[in-house]
Amino acid sequence: MKDGRILVVLLVLIFVLSGCSNSTSTPHTNTKESDMDRSDIMDSLIVDNKESNLSESDEETLVNEEHLTTYADEHHYISLDNLYTLGETVNYEDAEYIVTSITITKDIGEVAKEDINYFSDEEIDEKGNLINNYSYIFVDLTVKNVSGVQKEVLLNNTFARIEGKEAFEAGGEARYMNPRQEKTRMADYFKYILDKKEKIQVTVLYIMPDESIIEDMYYVIGSSGSFLDNIDNKFIKVE
Repeated sequence: MKDGRILVVLLVLIFVLSGCSNSTSTPHTNTKESDMDRSDIMDSLIVDNKESNLSESDEETLVNEEHLTTYADEHHYISLDNLYTLGETVNYEDAEYIVTSITITKDIGEVAKEDINYFSDEEIDEKGNLINNYSYIFVDLTVKNVSGVQKEVLLNNTFARIEGKEAFEAGGEARYMNPRQEKTRMADYFKYILDKKEKIQVTVLYIMPDESIIEDMYYVIGSSGSFLDNIDNKFIKVE
């Protein structure tokens, strides 16, 4: 009777150990199958890539299309209430602007060519008049600080063309301002710090490619001088 019990216990132990051995080996088998599945997927991707046969020009086209998709939907909407003409008073962020004249010319006038910040692709004569496909744009304006504290204004504003209710940058770069406050950094050249209630008269000189000068063009007064993505920007018609 005792021998029979011992035999039963031994059989149970053998059965249990056999089951543990099978369960231990199972993950190893699944890992192999999983590795095979991943290998098949990678082989399929390699084959698909080889069969696509994209030429360099096709790849360049795809890159350009992606670029257009990313940037083509950028819009700078404006308020039509912010359109002005020369001589009108424009209020923007506690400052009062009046643009008295905007003159487009090849003639440098009374400005010394040495006082222009720099020339790039522009060609000039001995006096500084432009002789190739660029023009000067003289902007004469007054600026008054109407706040009760000292205020900084940035006067290298940009130009824009307007279509419907959207603004598009027209180009042009400020190269000279008179008068200007002495600054130690060139980055501050077009900044002016006004005391409370102070008013100044300023001439800002721009250079713009002739191809960018259009009939329906506006001078922009806005944040940081030149950004168009501000619904509060003011636009003065170039006449």
